[in-house]
Amino acid sequence: MDISNKTLAAFLLAAIVISLAGTIISLNKIGDLSTTGFGTASGNVSLSIEEALSITTEDSDSISFGNCNVNTSADQLISSDEIGGGSHGLCSGYTATQYIALRNDGNIRVAVNVSPSDVGEDNPGSGGFLPSESETSTLAYKFTNDGHLSNEGGCDAGLGPTTYTLFGEPEEAVPVCDNLGFAGVENSVLMDLQINLPRDVELGTYSVVFTFSAESI
Repeated sequence: MDISNKTLAAFLLAAIVISLAGTIISLNKIGDLSTTGFGTASGNVSLSIEEALSITTEDSDSISFGNCNVNTSADQLISSDEIGGGSHGLCSGYTATQYIALRNDGNIRVAVNVSPSDVGEDNPGSGGFLPSESETSTLAYKFTNDGHLSNEGGCDAGLGPTTYTLFGEPEEAVPVCDNLGFAGVENSVLMDLQINLPRDVELGTYSVVFTFSAESI
């Protein structure tokens, strides 16, 4: 069937009207939508880091020479940093070097001292550390700016004697380090001991206790 131009125009007009009507309806529906309200909120995080002064010797807290023989001809030195206690090998069970490892496990820098429980009636120079008729037994110490296993030396200033030095009066404190750090693994100092073993030392088992004390700097 032939459709006249007039009829086509009418269809086209109807299509335009329908399209416009759809658009208007859609726009009207959009216009009917209301704006949704919104709110705000805030949170707060706070913390405080307190000062913690703490030192420990738990990494290596003792030196045991074991059973040591006595050279009855002459006094001999035994040292914790030498296998067997020294070149004479008097302490045959001492198969590995030992030391006392001091570590700063706090969060501030500290100055550290150490004192022995007993080093004789007067001082180690008097020879009263271990009982003997000759009274020649002495106790000496030294420090190394190093650490146990993965820890490293952390003394940044004022490390105590690095060669063997006699203790003074009984329970007299001697400086270990004037500025021991704590950050990372650089937090430690090692202490070695040396004993003069008299040729006439009395048989027995002997021990000495060391007390480390620290203060913030």
